[in-house]
Amino acid sequence: MPNCPTSVDGRLRGGGGSILVYDEVMASPPYPSEAEELSADLAHPSANSVWSRALETFGDETKARHWMSTPRDIFEGRSPQELVNTGDPAEQRRVLTVLIRIDYGVFS
Repeated sequence: MPNCPTSVDGRLRGGGGSILVYDEVMASPPYPSEAEELSADLAHPSANSVWSRALETFGDETKARHWMSTPRDIFEGRSPQELVNTGDPAEQRRVLTVLIRIDYGVFS
């Protein structure tokens, strides 16, 4: 039974003054790390993952919408939203990659 409270000698706690320990003290956190989330988003991009990253990168909806709707040289004069709307995972990945680069301050 994972994460089941037990006494120090390994028996299920039955009361008394037992000191509690947990079977999986060093268990991994219940949520994926940021690196795992980025990896998953890049492997399987979606309009939702791009929009979430835009909100995270720019900090509010107005700024994110402005960036997403403005044509960009890096996208051959198309807006990021146009690329996302194609539904093509490669195009969505391009937008997501640029957002990640902005978020991490990579400008080259």
